[in-house]
Amino acid sequence: MGKEFKTIDEFVSYLRSRNRESNINVRKGEIYSIGDVRMYNDDIDKVPFKFEFVDGNIDVSNNNLKSFEFLPEDAKSYDISGNPGVTGILKEITDKCSHWTFKKIYN
Repeated sequence: MGKEFKTIDEFVSYLRSRNRESNINVRKGEIYSIGDVRMYNDDIDKVPFKFEFVDGNIDVSNNNLKSFEFLPEDAKSYDISGNPGVTGILKEITDKCSHWTFKKIYN
């Protein structure tokens, strides 16, 4: 069992401790970040609260994520490698690259 966050305040406190140079806030129950969001190598099973906006990169690599549903639709780049939820075409892409970054590939 990985890290669990029971409240949005607990989750945001964790995010701020991992991303001190980013400005991370909550508005109307959703998370906004000016700057990068790093949650890599941290035994996280799920992203428990919705990110509405991230003006930076997102790195959730090497966790236990099976879903990426609460990550924002847009960010500068995503690193989701090393998670069980990386299957199918995502797995094929990540397996071909040593450091893989996922950018928005749809219109």
